[in-house]
Amino acid sequence: MQRNTCVIWDKNTGEPLYHAIVWQDTRTGDVAEKLKENGGYCPCSLLRNEDTKCMCKEFREMKQGECHCGLYIKVDDSQEG
Repeated sequence: MQRNTCVIWDKNTGEPLYHAIVWQDTRTGDVAEKLKENGGYCPCSLLRNEDTKCMCKEFREMKQGECHCGLYIKVDDSQEG
């Protein structure tokens, strides 16, 4: 389970405009449980080695994209000005 929080603040004063909004997101709960059951190895792979331990080598080496499980997203912001 993942918890998310959102706060909006005044950019001039840095003061929050309202209370934080907090919610629980259970969409990745099944994948997280499988990771726990597999000792941290990607549930999408049959191999168990350092290259398939979450975060897997394939995800670590990509410039941008989503991991197999959908737990992580990498954004290549090197092209932003």
